[in-house]
Amino acid sequence: VYNIIYDKFLDMNDMITFCTYMNLNVVPIVEHYYNLPETVDDLLIYAEGKSRLNDETEREGVVIRTHDKSISFKAISNKFLLKNGE
Repeated sequence: VYNIIYDKFLDMNDMITFCTYMNLNVVPIVEHYYNLPETVDDLLIYAEGKSRLNDETEREGVVIRTHDKSISFKAISNKFLLKNGE
């Protein structure tokens, strides 16, 4: 969520507070504090799992983002890619 008055994005806590106040949904948060694993393979295993919105489907992956949003990337689940022919 971008605050046009202060010309910056809200941090994670302020974004959740704002969305709750405005009755907006926030994507499911798997973990608030996550330490990156030693290997990419371990990260790809972490990306696999059931969707938090529909437990009958594989999730696409996970977005890893620092709380200040200075780093952000997506780890895509190999199971999702294979199932969807990507």
